[in-house]
Amino acid sequence: VKVPYNENRTNDKGYYLNNQCEDSAFFPGRHAQVIVGGENIGVVGVLHPNVIEHFGLKLPCSILEINIEPFV
Repeated sequence: VKVPYNENRTNDKGYYLNNQCEDSAFFPGRHAQVIVGGENIGVVGVLHPNVIEHFGLKLPCSILEINIEPFV
């Protein structure tokens, strides 16, 4: 699926990353929502150290969650 980047961050065609969001699971300033066609379809970012410790992980981790339904 080819989805062009939307440099203007408008809600029409293309995708952009919205880093003006808050989620305590992520390290502050190190995550963003993935917006496609004006719809939030996912999130990408670096996990907060407290989350990493809670799951017993030894190294910093990044995650990506995407809803693929808009593409099918």
